[in-house]
Amino acid sequence: MTTTAVSKRREIRAVSHFCAWRISRYILIILLVPLSALHYPSAFYIIAALAALPAAVNLALDSSYPERNVEALRQAACPDIMKQYHFSRTRYQAERFGFVLALILLLVWQWIQPTEYWYDFPLGRVPVMMLFFYYISQTVFYFYYRFAIRKACR
Repeated sequence: MTTTAVSKRREIRAVSHFCAWRISRYILIILLVPLSALHYPSAFYIIAALAALPAAVNLALDSSYPERNVEALRQAACPDIMKQYHFSRTRYQAERFGFVLALILLLVWQWIQPTEYWYDFPLGRVPVMMLFFYYISQTVFYFYYRFAIRKACR
């Protein structure tokens, strides 16, 4: 396999991960909004963290390392795909941070959730269900975007 084919495959994987992380984060925020309205304050904190922190990380990385994005676009095997999906290295790192942050926050929410009340059993498992749905949706969207980008590159 040539180096251009390897770099093209690596870029397709990176753009697919980026798009899947972004869409999954938006879906998770939409799913957590009704929970915050149902008096789950932890859901509100997770919404605030997922909405603000990836954007702040992207802003910090963009202002600190502006040459990374220009260099990555210049060396790209598929610059049109990167432009189409608004991909940049700093946005990729910010979305990866947001994905890990969401996993950690959902795990912490499940850990602090009280389990001693029998009437709270179905709602006590909401964080684990959200975590499962978030991870599954990220995986499904990753394969969807990977297939769509491969089809567009041909």
